[in-house]
Amino acid sequence: MREFTKSMLSFSWAMSMFPVQQMLNLLAPEDKNRQTDQATKAFNSVTKSIEEELRDVTKATFKAGDNLQKRLVDMTLGAFTLQAFNPGRWMRMTSDILQQSTEAAQQGIRMTSNVMQQSAQAVRAGTQGDQADQGKRKDESASGSSGWGPVK
Repeated sequence: MREFTKSMLSFSWAMSMFPVQQMLNLLAPEDKNRQTDQATKAFNSVTKSIEEELRDVTKATFKAGDNLQKRLVDMTLGAFTLQAFNPGRWMRMTSDILQQSTEAAQQGIRMTSNVMQQSAQAVRAGTQGDQADQGKRKDESASGSSGWGPVK
């Protein structure tokens, strides 16, 4: 538990310092394109590391949300070039969002189904164990044995 707490605190501190470093990179009086590229690479690297730690439903949800955010940025910046008014682009974006949402929901349903099946199996195993214990106790009481030895 101690190492877990230390790890969480280090993570929180690193997540606080990371954006500070990226802002310093962007504000430094050097080549702005190079600094923007450095910041972009740094953010992508951290994002990739975090995404690798996600599993199943959270990973699918992350991907769907990430793609939505990227498309919204493209759409917002595309408004300056009139691409935002292209109906074909809207249809593709809507179709992609619906497909990703459907995939995330299907994965969530599969996960829920698996958890429910495992729970049902555990309950069945517990019920069978309880029935065996009850049968054993009935046999013992029928034979007069109480488990403490002979009664005098």
